[in-house]
Amino acid sequence: MNKQVQKKILNFIMLIIGCLFLATLVNLLLLPNDLVTGGMTGIAIILNDVLGINPAHFILLASILTLIMSYFTLGKERTSKMAVGALLWPVLLNITTPFFANIHVTRNDLLLVAIFAGIIGGIGIGLINKAGYSTGGGEAITLTISKYFNVSFGKAAMFVDGSIIIAGGIVFGPTKVLYALVIMYITAKIADRIILGISRNKVFYIMTTKTKDVRKYIEEELGYDITIFDVESGFFKRTNDLLMSAIATGDYFRLKEGIKEIDPYAFIMILDEFQHGERPDKVKHEQKIKCLEEEVTL
Repeated sequence: MNKQVQKKILNFIMLIIGCLFLATLVNLLLLPNDLVTGGMTGIAIILNDVLGINPAHFILLASILTLIMSYFTLGKERTSKMAVGALLWPVLLNITTPFFANIHVTRNDLLLVAIFAGIIGGIGIGLINKAGYSTGGGEAITLTISKYFNVSFGKAAMFVDGSIIIAGGIVFGPTKVLYALVIMYITAKIADRIILGISRNKVFYIMTTKTKDVRKYIEEELGYDITIFDVESGFFKRTNDLLMSAIATGDYFRLKEGIKEIDPYAFIMILDEFQHGERPDKVKHEQKIKCLEEEVTL
């Protein structure tokens, strides 16, 4: 068995474990306590309370419909990457539901429930994403909105999840919204550590044919400084620009996806950065923009 096959098997096992963590989260903590944290799961919890619809059945049906939509809006390649996780997750949720039927977690301390929910959810999502999969549904809708309304993925996700959480607040009360926000914050932090490691910063080395566009995105959209090196290709003996930028780990996906949107064939190398001299990058960037404007004026 070659290494590539071993990696695929390991990633699939990681996906299953991640889905089991999420199934535990929903069956043990979210569903019994009416906590809505966004995504298809959030809609499923609302519909379960209002109409008595089985959450696993709804998520499976919704996942199939959103995958069909995704095929036409996002393309075959992107949809295929979401399909496995999107279909496996509700199946495992349905299979594990009877195991939690007689386990009851007290509602007396919802803050403690929210903390543990965030930890379990972060581990589950972190493992799934680290394995290269996703749970589909909500992500397909978010990516479609991002593509057709020309907004960033983060803003689209905020709109989709925010709308679901507000709906949950209307059904279950505003207090539950506050606990949902606690869960989402902890989940994001735990998932980031699993996916991206413990370093607070990442260093991107980028080689692209669209240097100006990538540079503009990093400096103006993300607000980070950038260093440009003249390098020579060892094989082709061609001179190219190599861009280097140190960013906060929280902006990892924004930069990576942004570069791929600008230049799908860009070469990207990413390293952990554990220490660097503190400098006000965004202030420097604003000064640089001011200087460039003055040069244009002159």
